[in-house]
Amino acid sequence: MILTLLIFSYSIVGLFAFLTYKFIYKITNVKDPFDLWIEALESGKYQQTVNVLRKEDYFCCLGVGCDIYDHNEWYKIEDSDSNYHFLDNHAALPSEVETWLGVNANDYVFKYNGENYTLMGLNDRAKLNFKQIAQLLKQEKNNMLKSKS
Repeated sequence: MILTLLIFSYSIVGLFAFLTYKFIYKITNVKDPFDLWIEALESGKYQQTVNVLRKEDYFCCLGVGCDIYDHNEWYKIEDSDSNYHFLDNHAALPSEVETWLGVNANDYVFKYNGENYTLMGLNDRAKLNFKQIAQLLKQEKNNMLKSKS
């Protein structure tokens, strides 16, 4: 009886230690949203579009940020058969998503091929693919995070 109780006690302590470790591991190894955005752009999961956040199953680079913020917030625009809104936006990154990402993504200016572009411009006018945009985000991450504060 005492042996059974002792084994049970050690099992409970072991289980508690394991769960505590898993919890601490999970909360200390959570990636920041900016890095999740870069990963999503590089993943190949998203197909690219221009001029809107989302058109059917195609996204602009800002739309990818919206989708990883909360893919349940999309809704179809009434007068369109293919465009979607996200938190009442169809072309710009909503402020809630900017805050979550920790950057001012709508206004930050990138230098590319001697010209100034916002992220929207890199996606829509310069026609960079998601991997190229992700590379620029990696290079500018610290500056983008500073410009938000």
